[in-house]
Amino acid sequence: MSTSIRTPAAAGAHVTVPRRRHWLLPELRTTPARWPALALALAGVAYALTGSPYWVGRWNDTTLFAHIYGSIVIGIISGIVAALIVGRSQSGGVAVLEQTGLRSGPAVAARAVLPVWVLAAAAFLVVLAAATVRTAVATGVGSPSWGVVVLTVALLALQVAVGALLGAWLPRWAAVVGTGVLLYGALIPVYLPDAERTWGRLYPVIQQRWDDDVVQHAVRMLSAAVWLIAAAGLLLVVAGSRHRSTRPRARTVATAALLTGAAAAGVLMPQVARGQQWMSTAAAMRPLQCAEHDAARVCGYSANREDLAMLAAAFADIRRAGAGLGFLPAELVESGAPVAPGDPGAPGDIGDTSRDRTAAWSQDPSGRIDRSRALELVAQAVVPVLDEDCARSELAARTDLDASRDIAATLTDRITATVSRPEDTPAHDQLVHLPRERQDAWMNQAVAAAAACRHLPPVPAP
Repeated sequence: MSTSIRTPAAAGAHVTVPRRRHWLLPELRTTPARWPALALALAGVAYALTGSPYWVGRWNDTTLFAHIYGSIVIGIISGIVAALIVGRSQSGGVAVLEQTGLRSGPAVAARAVLPVWVLAAAAFLVVLAAATVRTAVATGVGSPSWGVVVLTVALLALQVAVGALLGAWLPRWAAVVGTGVLLYGALIPVYLPDAERTWGRLYPVIQQRWDDDVVQHAVRMLSAAVWLIAAAGLLLVVAGSRHRSTRPRARTVATAALLTGAAAAGVLMPQVARGQQWMSTAAAMRPLQCAEHDAARVCGYSANREDLAMLAAAFADIRRAGAGLGFLPAELVESGAPVAPGDPGAPGDIGDTSRDRTAAWSQDPSGRIDRSRALELVAQAVVPVLDEDCARSELAARTDLDASRDIAATLTDRITATVSRPEDTPAHDQLVHLPRERQDAWMNQAVAAAAACRHLPPVPAP
């Protein structure tokens, strides 16, 4: 597009001066990132339309499908492309021109990789659109989880900025390989116990499946997005500090680091329940109600008052039946309750054996709680189970370290005055023939052994 203007030098002449277009448009048409982005978008669309249908018809899982593809495939490859582009300017002599000082180093780095981020975000949104169409055809009304979309776009910015940082400071091919290794390696914390509740939140690749009754935690997602954008900005500032003539002022670097640290604290400081950093069940949004029976207290959000009263009565019976046991909890709170860990009423760690702990119970999937089912639910909840690290250990793979099923069955039998034959209780047949005092002694020892990830003690002979 052009426009005609009259210049003072030639009053009667018209000179055609081209109107300046925004620099980003030409960059998007010429950047080497356009072909990888197009290929990733097409592959993602094909996968969304023909791939595994576990998420089809489930709006939350549909969004998470696009999120995982965007963060693990598009984001990491885009980071590698950014490292290649920035590294090429260093090794190809373009960096010499950048040292003229016409722009600051961070501005040069940002201009080099901003098109990569825009194309990566566009590829992610195209894949999300394809997945959305497939789910909409299956279910009709619904929409993607917008918080996950914002989080993913911000995460793409961080991944591209990592590539820019390594591309600026490392040799080109070392930067390319290092970016891939670093971004893929950073996924490991997702699989570590409780990483989602701690430092694993700083690289929020959500690898969960959410039912449609799950509600995204918008505040935490937005705070994580702020952290990701702030961290990306800091990485670009550091990337632009390579050359002395274009190096930003120390005040700029310090300000960027301070803002990034504050954003990281906003992500890490809130305490969350296990598995609920980014979401809560719809039921968990309801008020927490409690019922008490003979000093036995049970709290929940999905059970009605009658069911809670039945659970409290069952809990009181369990406490009387297990009076000689040192690990029975002080109270029960339903799993996923909107109570932060460490607060009064928050379920403790699954391996906690202290008597004053709060244990978690899970609502009956059928939605019906009778006397027998209440005893079963409470008996399962009161016994500490193996810590996750122990359960995944080589020792646990070779032997049975968990006595929780045997103990729960024994306590239930004491109340019902029957001898049950539940499945998966290898020690129960021997336990029922022991006097009550010897049963208690063995159960206390078995819980202590499980907490220490040791072999279960042998059941003594009658």
